[in-house]
Amino acid sequence: MDNNIILKLSCPDQPGIAATVLTFFADNGFNIIESSQHEDPFNRTFFMRTVFSKFEIDKNNFDQVKASFSDVVNHLEMHWKMREVKDKLRILIAVSNWGHCLSKLLTTWYSGELPVEIVGIVSNHESQREIANWYGVPYYHLPITKKTKPQQEQQIMQCMKDNNA
Repeated sequence: MDNNIILKLSCPDQPGIAATVLTFFADNGFNIIESSQHEDPFNRTFFMRTVFSKFEIDKNNFDQVKASFSDVVNHLEMHWKMREVKDKLRILIAVSNWGHCLSKLLTTWYSGELPVEIVGIVSNHESQREIANWYGVPYYHLPITKKTKPQQEQQIMQCMKDNNA
């Protein structure tokens, strides 16, 4: 599990995308743990998410694989992200006035069952601040009206950027 990587990609649909990607990783000693792909037929866009494993992978090797993969897929006009499973995703949770889903997320995260790093909680209400404080998670209160919706959305985007989420 510590040597697993996750690859997510999208690109204009065309024959051979999965074959190109999977052959690259097989040639570099990786094994497929799970993979799913689909096409958006309206936009003719191909999407793929694959988890690969390798017996040994270090930081230099991982960086080398990313650089080599970048060279392979440039001609496919591909948007892609690759990360090691052990590097937890940094997330910002948006919550409304009701806290039942937030409570479940925080409990699952706190117990270690949800492998993410929660960098904050954002809400247009103050009602969930207490639970955020209890878990030690920063809380961002960003009130909203119909008139200020674009500004609030910009504040959320800035909060994500500031927290690298």
